[in-house]
Amino acid sequence: MLDLSKPLFYVDDDGEQFPARLLASDIKGDYPIVSAITEADRTEFIRTFTKEGAEYYDNPARHSSALVNRPPITMYVNVYQIQGGRYITGDLYKTPDDARAHSSDCTVAVGLPITF
Repeated sequence: MLDLSKPLFYVDDDGEQFPARLLASDIKGDYPIVSAITEADRTEFIRTFTKEGAEYYDNPARHSSALVNRPPITMYVNVYQIQGGRYITGDLYKTPDDARAHSSDCTVAVGLPITF
């Protein structure tokens, strides 16, 4: 079930994500959600979806596009203390182990999670 209070994204058959804007969620029938999807060139197109996010198609077996909530992304960063008592961060890593592998003696925090 989609959480309509959170950001929505349209995922096409190739797995590419596009921002989606909710237009209606109470249309009568099997596809009660209407959304405007913003393409890369900033134009929009309209699609209808089930409450679970499945897109309407005449032949659904040929398509896998859907409306989804973007899951939160967590990355990991190392924090370093530099001259003058200031702190800086380095690169973002996909796992705490990756962050740990790239830490050094001047690391204050290793693998600090950042979620966005």
